[in-house]
Amino acid sequence: MDLSKYRQLYLSETQENLEKLGRRIVELEARPAQREAVDTVFRLFHSIKGMSGTMGYTPMFDLAHQLEELMDRVRQDAVRAPEVIDALLAGVDRMGRWLGDIEADRLPLVVDAQTEALHARIDALVGAEADSSPATAAPAALDGVEPGDIVITLRPGDDCPEPAMRGLVMLRRLGALGQVHASAPTAELLRTGAFDGALRIALATPHDAATIERFVRLAPEWDAPDIEVAPDVEPADADDDDLDFVGDLDLGGLDDSVDDAPEPEPAPSPEPAPAAIVRPPPRRTIRVRTDWLDAMLDRAAELRVVAGHLQALEHEAPDPRRSHLLGELSRLLGELHHDALSARMSALSMLTDRLPRVVRDLARQSGKQATLTVEGDELRVDRAIIEGLDAPLTHVLRNAIEHGVEPPSNRTMLGKPPAGRLRIVGRRVRDEIVIEISDDGQGIDRTHLAERAVRLGLIDGARAELLAERDLCRLVCLPGLSIRDRADALAGRGVGMDAVADAIGALGGRLEVDSARGEGTTVRLRLPRTLGVTRLLLVEAGGRCYAVPQHQVGKTVELGEGDPESVEFEGEALPVRALSALLGVDAPATGPGLLLTADRVVLRVDRIVGLHDAVQKPLGPLLERAAGLGGVIVDPDGAPVFVLDLPRMVEEAAPTTEEPS
Repeated sequence: MDLSKYRQLYLSETQENLEKLGRRIVELEARPAQREAVDTVFRLFHSIKGMSGTMGYTPMFDLAHQLEELMDRVRQDAVRAPEVIDALLAGVDRMGRWLGDIEADRLPLVVDAQTEALHARIDALVGAEADSSPATAAPAALDGVEPGDIVITLRPGDDCPEPAMRGLVMLRRLGALGQVHASAPTAELLRTGAFDGALRIALATPHDAATIERFVRLAPEWDAPDIEVAPDVEPADADDDDLDFVGDLDLGGLDDSVDDAPEPEPAPSPEPAPAAIVRPPPRRTIRVRTDWLDAMLDRAAELRVVAGHLQALEHEAPDPRRSHLLGELSRLLGELHHDALSARMSALSMLTDRLPRVVRDLARQSGKQATLTVEGDELRVDRAIIEGLDAPLTHVLRNAIEHGVEPPSNRTMLGKPPAGRLRIVGRRVRDEIVIEISDDGQGIDRTHLAERAVRLGLIDGARAELLAERDLCRLVCLPGLSIRDRADALAGRGVGMDAVADAIGALGGRLEVDSARGEGTTVRLRLPRTLGVTRLLLVEAGGRCYAVPQHQVGKTVELGEGDPESVEFEGEALPVRALSALLGVDAPATGPGLLLTADRVVLRVDRIVGLHDAVQKPLGPLLERAAGLGGVIVDPDGAPVFVLDLPRMVEEAAPTTEEPS
């Protein structure tokens, strides 16, 4: 059988499972007694094992099977040795590298000496855990029980074949008598073949306990059941990853043919039969290649722009009927573009789920302790932006641990907890996505940073002092600047926040840095929600038309006659510069000014043409490094127009156009 056609599905499924494992294992390390995390890790390794075996990737199968065995020992014993967590994460890393080999078609997979050493480590741990495991495992804890539920505990008889499959059949049968609120193992675990030796089910039903017991005893493969009625207890919270309702089960074609005995009927009962539970049909999902979605979004955006050009032509010679049709066309294309954009949106958790593992590893490498909490990870963002944020976000976290978080002993003396607290918060502000990365470390010593910048010859003393006082972000992002006098494996080489700023700028965003000495630092990333159609402000300067991203401009300012050097705005004197001068055009600017959001600078232009929605295209290899140019669009008349990156232009011009104070 040719399995190559399933390879892409295997890659995507396994990659997703490995990402979940990285997050869940770190959670397990922080909360060792969390049963749900243990079960989830076991299930994920079991899934990888099954898929790898089907595809014939033997090394992946063997390692996943061994890690599954380790998790089975962990499920039977409350001990959570640090070596177990290290081995689990090492196994995830090894399988991740093999997955890259499979994607690159580097087959067969190689088992090197490092992998053999990992196998030996896991064997030793499995043996150690087995020695300390109880002879008979207690029934699994049951979360989700509600007051009045009938709780049934079943153990398979000696001749019970495939107890996990039999457990699924029993869940289905009991579901016909009421509503199953919880089961342990869950239905999802039973489908993988996992079974702890006992099956516990919490059932809400109008039948009494005696009737349910008589019904269960009709299934000969189970020993006599234990039946009890749940007391008045508060139901436990459930995690979305393992929320399970038997009514929604897809048993994969499982029917009564798997059972040796005919399906038993419930014993007569004076109570009326329960009403059927009607559930809506489940949503169907498919996997679609991202490059296909990207192409669809580009086409929808281009159609929307063409509709805008047609409407502009219609204004020259209007016809009521044609205008109405063009309006409808524009509306429909706008909806099509929105739908295409929504299909490409992904939750921010796609990026942040792996970051607790990153923080754990970075902290261990630096001899420190740190934890990460994430808020707002349900925020939906353009997938291209998520992919572009991967490296910058990792670098900011590395800086926070290496430069911000103090060693545990220092933190204790300062009255802080030994482990540094890192926090990522995502939120939407109008048309922007704002992501804040903060730490509770020592903060940035602005004076020391300015002195290093001067000592390295990156900037003169007066300007360094000014930036340290008023614009920490620009100072931190000077190329080649590092707080450290010595480099190590993690930091100190001067390739840092400038690269982060460049990456964020390439995504159409901007970077902000706030810091308080002794309290911590916050790095704020402001990004567009999507990289599709961009709203731009068209302006004229030096006799040419240029486009400016609307989010870069706070407001327009009337400047009047003359050539003012500054303008009073909200009690602050802001410098005024001519956009034509920044562009190298020798022509006086005579029109209004644009107040830049990030730089507190007013740029004077000749004329404001108006707002325009367009698809921004890259400049290509010849112009992409030109300072101040962010891309190119086509204006309503069909002419190409450069998109300016005004903050970068002001920054590049600052050393020559701004005198030190």
